[in-house]
Amino acid sequence: MSSSAALKLIREDDRRDTIPFERRRAKRHVVGGNVTAVRTDFTEDAHRHRITSLQMLNMSDSGLAAICQERIDLNTPIVVFFPPHGAERGFDAYGHVVRCKNRDHGHELGIEFDMRPAA
Repeated sequence: MSSSAALKLIREDDRRDTIPFERRRAKRHVVGGNVTAVRTDFTEDAHRHRITSLQMLNMSDSGLAAICQERIDLNTPIVVFFPPHGAERGFDAYGHVVRCKNRDHGHELGIEFDMRPAA
C-alpha cells in the first residue's frame, strides 16, 4: 500500500492555528491592587473565612483572576467589592469561583462574574 501524499515544509510565517484553544469570551487586562471579597455561601468554613483579600492579576468584563491566601471551593458564590477611585464610583461584582489552584504564594482563583441586571 503506497501513499501519494507528499510532505510539505511549513515555514514559521505560514503557521496558523487550525484549532482555537482560547475559550475566553472577553479580552483580559492585567490589573494590580487588592480588593475585598465576601463569600456568600452558608457553609461552616465560609462563616469562619467569610471576608478575604484578593490580590488581582487580571480582569475582563466576564471575570477576574486573583491570588487568595485560603482555598475556596469551586462554585462558591462570592461578591467582590471594588472601591471608588478618584471620580469613579465603586461597584460590587457578583460571581462564583471557577478555578482554585494551589500556588507557592497562595491560591490562584478564577472568578466568573454572574450577569446581573443593573438595579
